[in-house]
Amino acid sequence: MAKYPNWFSGMRITSQLLAEMIWDEVTPSSNQTVTNSTTFVNTGIVIPVVANARYRYSLWAAYSGGAGNIKFDWTAPASGGGVDRYGQGPGSTSSGGSGNATNMSTRRETAATSVGLYAATNTLYMEEGIITAGTADSSATLRFAQNAADAAGTTFSSASRCWFVRVG
Repeated sequence: MAKYPNWFSGMRITSQLLAEMIWDEVTPSSNQTVTNSTTFVNTGIVIPVVANARYRYSLWAAYSGGAGNIKFDWTAPASGGGVDRYGQGPGSTSSGGSGNATNMSTRRETAATSVGLYAATNTLYMEEGIITAGTADSSATLRFAQNAADAAGTTFSSASRCWFVRVG
């Protein structure tokens, strides 16, 4: 993936420069369900990163489930990389079509984000962030788990999307 271009006075627009401005998209290949577990599992949303690069991403995480709710985190790129993130979704105690949105801001990927459900199906969590690669080519992987272990499964939907572009 090429780096998002810097534009200077007098530059000509080329197809290569325009192509470098297009965000890449990753999606999970299928729905994933976690039942009775608070252990994180990979979602299939994996962002490959080049050593010493920075990426901006925008995530739409679609999910459904019961009282267990859901939580998200990222695995950091290897060799000193990290993920700075800001997200918004239903509060971790929201259910049955009501509740307040929760805003969260996390420095790096070590803290999980817990969100609730507005309804048993089709809830959306949105997150923006910056991925900073370490000194080696690697990847950042979105993971999810139930916030509280519950016999009713929590499903991460294949309708989820993550767009990303190299910015540095």
